[in-house]
Amino acid sequence: MKNLYRNAAIVALGLAGSSALATATPVVFTNQVEKYPHLTAVEYYNPRLDRYFVTADPGEQAVTDEEAWLLETGWQRSGKSFGVWHADAVVPGTAIACRFAADPIIPPRSFYDTMNETECASLLQLERDSPPGRRAWRYVGGSFRAIPAPNGACPIGLVPVYALYNLGFERGVDLNFRYVSSLDDFNAMIDQGWVGVARPHFCARPD
Repeated sequence: MKNLYRNAAIVALGLAGSSALATATPVVFTNQVEKYPHLTAVEYYNPRLDRYFVTADPGEQAVTDEEAWLLETGWQRSGKSFGVWHADAVVPGTAIACRFAADPIIPPRSFYDTMNETECASLLQLERDSPPGRRAWRYVGGSFRAIPAPNGACPIGLVPVYALYNLGFERGVDLNFRYVSSLDDFNAMIDQGWVGVARPHFCARPD
């Protein structure tokens, strides 16, 4: 299907719908977050490719750091991060993030993460509609746990994480998503031509 990548981006960021901010009042987060196994999701940036990706997998972080040093891949830590919970942990109120990888992965490590069940199901259907060998987002598993934000607000004490899309399909370049935990970073990317909805994509733990 010709527009699979573009459709996936529209589904993922809700660009086909309203961009208005939700007005729900945040609720107090009562879970004792520190007692559950948690990780740091680290962002990487490749200036050669002008691409971002984030991973909470310590093994993938180690490999990315080592490859950058030994193979000069260009991937480097951006200095941005946010806290999440381990994918295998049982943490009340969290959901696991469905991770999709661009297939073929050009450039390497082009991923999209969502913990919205409707988004996940829609992307899985788009994948099923794409025959083998054709470009599509392929499901690769659960990457981490965080708190969903279905009403557009995060519980008090958690960190809102916003998703952005580089309009890669429309610009004729590879698609890329970025996740930021600062509205200043969000607005800076919008100024650079990226698009997104200024409401939380999900809620992270304090890093």
